[in-house]
Amino acid sequence: MTEIPRIKVDVKDICKIKQGQDALFGIMQLSDHHFNELIHSDEIGNSFDFEVGAKRLKKFVDETDRVFKSYGITKIFVAFLGDMINSDRRLDEILHASTNRANATLLACHIYRQMLEDLIMRGYKLHVSCVTGNESRAGEFNDFSKIVATDNYDYSIFNFLKVMFEKEKRVTFHSGDWKESLVNISGLNLLLLHGESIRSERDIRDLYSK
Repeated sequence: MTEIPRIKVDVKDICKIKQGQDALFGIMQLSDHHFNELIHSDEIGNSFDFEVGAKRLKKFVDETDRVFKSYGITKIFVAFLGDMINSDRRLDEILHASTNRANATLLACHIYRQMLEDLIMRGYKLHVSCVTGNESRAGEFNDFSKIVATDNYDYSIFNFLKVMFEKEKRVTFHSGDWKESLVNISGLNLLLLHGESIRSERDIRDLYSK
């Protein structure tokens, strides 16, 4: 039986960042990566698979690092906002899948693990939270109740990562409501949600009221 790897970054590998006087948190938003989707370049002039997704995520980390270091930011809030795995409920999605979604979940976990480990080695301390999306749900139904909201591959990915980094003190995982989670960071309120329930301006006003 294969165990989930436990990640602990060696202190000597971690870069030192000079913290800015007014720097608080940097925020990284990760949403709708739809890993497991397979797009060939001859179809729509673009291509996507796990390798392309991993390269784009690495580019995002590189660009984020440049911005955050310029402001002297040393702490990052990483918000997973759902649909990390693609749906398989439609025929075209099944035909454009790299593998089954159980395997895709593990592959996505290793890609995100590399991302978090990379950020730690660059000198950042991380806080990670997650809400679930609609395309990544394991079952047919999409609801706000906890039992349905957690029947979701986003939930699995988040908790696999939590186990992977349980020995690493530079990253902290925060669990809240799995469809809409209110987070307070240094006095700043953030409402985390995937957004599939937003249909009109009235829905947006209701969110502001929260």
